[in-house]
Amino acid sequence: MNKVRSKVVFFNFCCLFYLIFFPTYLFGSTSSGQVVLFFSFPLLLFLIYLFYINLNNFTRKIPIAIYFVLLLGCIIFITTLSKLYFIDYQLFFNHLRFFAYSFILFLSFSLNRFFSLNQNELKVVLSAVFFFVLLFLLFQYLKPDTTIIQLITKRKLIDFSGFRVGGPFDWSYIFAFCSIPFIFCFLHGAVRQENSIFFNIIGVLTFFVFFLSQSKAAYIAFFLLFISWFIFNLYNYKNNLRLIAVCTFFFIVVIVFVFSNLDMFSHFLNFIDSYSTGDTDASTATRLNQISNINITLNNNFLLGTPNQYIIIENAYAHYLYNYGLLGLFCFTSLFLFLFCDAVFKIKKMNAKNHGHDLGVYIGICCFIFSVFIFSLASSPVDANKSSYFFFFIYGCYLSVFSSEMARI
Repeated sequence: MNKVRSKVVFFNFCCLFYLIFFPTYLFGSTSSGQVVLFFSFPLLLFLIYLFYINLNNFTRKIPIAIYFVLLLGCIIFITTLSKLYFIDYQLFFNHLRFFAYSFILFLSFSLNRFFSLNQNELKVVLSAVFFFVLLFLLFQYLKPDTTIIQLITKRKLIDFSGFRVGGPFDWSYIFAFCSIPFIFCFLHGAVRQENSIFFNIIGVLTFFVFFLSQSKAAYIAFFLLFISWFIFNLYNYKNNLRLIAVCTFFFIVVIVFVFSNLDMFSHFLNFIDSYSTGDTDASTATRLNQISNINITLNNNFLLGTPNQYIIIENAYAHYLYNYGLLGLFCFTSLFLFLFCDAVFKIKKMNAKNHGHDLGVYIGICCFIFSVFIFSLASSPVDANKSSYFFFFIYGCYLSVFSSEMARI
């Protein structure tokens, strides 16, 4: 069992705390806060990097994933060449997003590789972060009009349809997306008896709050991931009585809760009912209308994109096709397909090394990557600043953990 060093945990916790609890509305509008966060978080990491690491002497091997993200950033930036006659500063900076992502990934990996972050420390960081997220939600429920709450999020915890838990992530689907790695790390560790009591308590509470997000994409992603994780356990382990008992208990609790609060899940039931009759519910119809805007790109510049007018498209695939063309859509899908295959490879390698032990973080990250494909059907989670930076920072931590594990072989 690796020891947990408080300094390493504190560093990562502070970085994530700044990111998650950044007061988006401190500067008035949401867009102003997003711009400040977009530039300040990479700058913060870079200053820490300069403080700890000598640029001339740091020769750690950089994972290929970082180069791959940077390469795709260059390809997406090239698509600006066909948009010079109408591009503005906001659109220009949107085309630089993948450079920012590769920078975050590099800094997160480099710093944590320098600190030799281990798996237990990453689990402590995740549990500490979501402990404070839960505290924020409790405070938001009790004192929703408090100044600090209003500076971080102006969205109601409860609206006409019931709970829509977004908390410091602002949007409920962003909260659900960012909690995926922690939830599956918790589930696997709970079944394999590898978690601390504190980790299990925070995991149970986060798991419960996850279902209050009322995100259809979150429910679908969780169901698919849960089935895959369940099959993996049956295939990989001989003793699965605890797995079956825990899963049965959770399903009973979830079913009882859902049927006791059907009004809270009416939108999801309406979606299923509409789909079964060949119709669409209101939110799905809205997204389909948004997706129809890709005809602008298809009819003008399908290879590089034609975003000559700002259009909200709550579907990442259509969003990338409209803004960056077929080339951008290829970059988006190939990136997360590459990361997912790489994560599966790392699980296989660590499974062989540890004989089935301590796989929680690896499974959590693998689920996190796969969930991008599901959430992208109804949103663009890796384009919102908090969730995208959260994803690449956590992924950088994960790469450093794997690198440290391999160095000890």
